Amino acid sequence: MNISPTAAVIFLLLVAVTLGITYWAGKRNKSVSSHLVASGHISGRQNGVAIAGDFISAATFLGTTGAIALGGFNGFYYAVYIPIAWPSRCVTWASSPSATSSPLASAGSTSVARSRPRRSSCR
Repeated sequence: MNISPTAAVIFLLLVAVTLGITYWAGKRNKSVSSHLVASGHISGRQNGVAIAGDFISAATFLGTTGAIALGGFNGFYYAVYIPIAWPSRCVTWASSPSATSSPLASAGSTSVARSRPRRSSCR
């Protein structure tokens, strides 16, 4: 097994930075309460973002392994390219001349998007 020196240095640097952050955060804890519940200084919004991150992480892990199990290695592309495609879609939509209307608003007069205002998932 031949390991690239550059890859080894990057890996060791990542481990060192992670351990450094852990040590720094550990020094700030004065009690069990300050460690487990941040001394009550976490707002509802911060807690909500943390819970959403946990769910997204779990869904990504389970969804990716499921996609690979069902579709072979092609399922891996879903995990890599969908997160890249979403921000590019948002940038394309936001830079369009009619950024205040829905991207589907010009789909036709019978479009559901015309009948009610739509909020962008990018904002």
